[in-house]
Amino acid sequence: MAVLEVRDLHVSYPTERGSVRAVRGVSFSSYRGKMLAIVGESGSGKSTCAQSILKLDPSAQVSGQILFHGENLLTAKPRRLRAARGSGISIILQDPLSGLHPYHTVGWQIVEAIRAHRPDISKRHARDWAIDGLDRVRLSDPLRVAESYPFQLSGGMRQRAMIAMAVILDPEVLIADEPTSALDVTVQAEILELIGNLKAESDMAVVLITHDLEVASQMADEVVVMYGGSIVERADRLELFAHPVHPYTDGLLRSSLMRHDGSGTLNSIPGQPPDPLELPGGCCFHPRCSRATPRCQTDSPQLLPIRPGASHECSCWNALGDEIQMSDRTLLR
Repeated sequence: MAVLEVRDLHVSYPTERGSVRAVRGVSFSSYRGKMLAIVGESGSGKSTCAQSILKLDPSAQVSGQILFHGENLLTAKPRRLRAARGSGISIILQDPLSGLHPYHTVGWQIVEAIRAHRPDISKRHARDWAIDGLDRVRLSDPLRVAESYPFQLSGGMRQRAMIAMAVILDPEVLIADEPTSALDVTVQAEILELIGNLKAESDMAVVLITHDLEVASQMADEVVVMYGGSIVERADRLELFAHPVHPYTDGLLRSSLMRHDGSGTLNSIPGQPPDPLELPGGCCFHPRCSRATPRCQTDSPQLLPIRPGASHECSCWNALGDEIQMSDRTLLR
């Protein structure tokens, strides 16, 4: 049974130019001990999905259902929503400085997070717990880190501290929103390994938001591909990277192959992502798609199984067929 279910999620933002439809009809499920990766270009709606699960943006207009153990968090009372945050569902933000207060030490902030959900615990006990949490994320001197302010730590140390705060109460669901985009390559690998290890140790459900296909290919159990605020393809990791059927997914993969095939040629997707204020009619991807037909300009395809009974789903009128072979893919190693 899924720990977290997102059903028909719609998110929009009012602006002077009109309503920005950032997320349109997104549905997915997350299971204990499994990692779901949500991938796509910037502006595809990935981070908006993540933040909407915990209602972090009060200006967003959100509809649909976000079910945590069957309870819809979108209609939950503020007190119940606060209880779910941190202890049930936690989030790691892209920039740890956005989640760490600059005027308080790291240890103080973790202690406050603990006592917000465990008010019966003494400050001393909570502080010991916080230091243990910093040690758990492999910070070499957890006591010093606890006594430090965020600006006194490196980017990698801040991100580890943010992870410690996110998992200190052993949440059932961890949302990692581009957790390594601001870090150098070496630290990225360490942080991703840490998240994977914590998932295995605690049997957490992890929702990983990333634009890095290689990360998704190595870590995820299931992959969701988003474009223009909607899901265009969803499949098991091995299935999706071996046999992508949506032209957008195939384009993303081909644009990544230059790092592996040695040709040095960048196979980019032509055009630009759509303006969420002026989304094209029909299939949102048709202005950039080499397989587009007149029907693609008028009729919006639904996300459906590629064959009866298949878990691999795609929303495309002219999906790729069997000509996409495993030999074309080198991301899986």
